[in-house]
Amino acid sequence: MIDDIGNPYVPAMDAAARTLQAGWRGARVRRDFRVRSVGPAAVHVQIRADAVALARTRLAAALAQGQILAQRDRACDVHITWLALDARRYHGRVVADGSLLDPVENCRCPAAHTPPSRHPVAIINGGFFNHRQRASASAPEAAAVGSIHSPERTDLPCLPPPSPFEDDYHTMRFSDGSQLASAPLLSDQGRPVFSLRMGQDPRYRLPDGFSFERGDCIVPGSLWHAGDPNPRAGISLPGTANDGSYRLLVALMSARERPASGFTLAAFSRLMAAVDTLQTPPGTSVNLDGGESVSLQAAVDGRGCVNARQSVQARRVGNLLAFCSCPSQNAGPEAAATG
Repeated sequence: MIDDIGNPYVPAMDAAARTLQAGWRGARVRRDFRVRSVGPAAVHVQIRADAVALARTRLAAALAQGQILAQRDRACDVHITWLALDARRYHGRVVADGSLLDPVENCRCPAAHTPPSRHPVAIINGGFFNHRQRASASAPEAAAVGSIHSPERTDLPCLPPPSPFEDDYHTMRFSDGSQLASAPLLSDQGRPVFSLRMGQDPRYRLPDGFSFERGDCIVPGSLWHAGDPNPRAGISLPGTANDGSYRLLVALMSARERPASGFTLAAFSRLMAAVDTLQTPPGTSVNLDGGESVSLQAAVDGRGCVNARQSVQARRVGNLLAFCSCPSQNAGPEAAATG
């Protein structure tokens, strides 16, 4: 209705109508898109918009047809949030001690060796783990699926990736010596790679006869969930050794029964590729554990400033990725993803 208001023949009325239109559009943008600083060289971006609003951004390529068809249903808003951390100021590490970890608790109570700082401590859920011992009944629930290493614990339990997906796993290494494998690689220097790899490959869909209603479960570490819309998490790594940002991103679902509010892995690959191009040169993205494990937290001096998670009660997970301020402002980015 507002777009129909205006009268070019009465200048004062036309000017008032245009002011009203601008205010209305501005309020809409502020509702759908929020950008704020949460600390030095740390920016929080939150997008909660329908497909109409998202289609006006460079993230539009990630939209699935179902999301476009549901664009008038506000319950199907796409909810994307990320933290952009200057890699010259922040360094990452794998957090794991062989037990299940609470992302919120670990964010607000960082390791004892981390000095107090006005810079935020940021934590995102890590790679796949032996949830409910569904990957191996003989291994602890906190065991990572894929390789994991922490300087504090050299004996962390881990399981091999499911054999059909071994080639999908990529290892992220950090300067403190910690490393974590996850799957799949989503984007290589701003180019979506998994959306092309997935295609019609039967490995990336639920097996024939699979039924959640019957009690069937997805084996942790497998990519059977790739073709279904789900909550997702990923990390965009800097594209250069001298500059760039880490982007820790989660895509939440407003309701699991509303597929249009989630992302398939192919769509998530396109989304992360678009996010990678927000820096020059473009970054490279790796998928992290999704579903109810999705959680992005940030705290300054132990007080939470970002809390984005799929579950009302944070799920305890086997490992986390944590970022805090570098001892030296000039420290460079140190993480890389390798096959």
